[in-house]
Amino acid sequence: MKYTNEDIEFLKKYYPIGDWDIIFKRFPNLDREKIYNVCHKRGISANYYERDKSSKKEYYKCMVSNRKKWTDNEINILQDNYSLMPISDIMKLLPGRTYNLIVNIEYMVI
Repeated sequence: MKYTNEDIEFLKKYYPIGDWDIIFKRFPNLDREKIYNVCHKRGISANYYERDKSSKKEYYKCMVSNRKKWTDNEINILQDNYSLMPISDIMKLLPGRTYNLIVNIEYMVI
């Protein structure tokens, strides 16, 4: 398929923001892979950061608000044992806390 200058300008506008509904309305016979190839050959890149920023912000806000707060007792267990025991043993003292949570909280409280 030969693409007009108008087609390329259209892709420059809509491909970077990932507006696939509009893209497929204009190019109903193309799939994503073909669109990727057309854009790649013409140096049109996609950065979905702006499009996804608000949804990610809401997701992380919800995730943080649902996160179980560390209790004083849990923090005391960490302070008393972190330098003395392997993380796997500390995990047994802190049921429900993962390796990553224990390692990350350690930087904030110990």
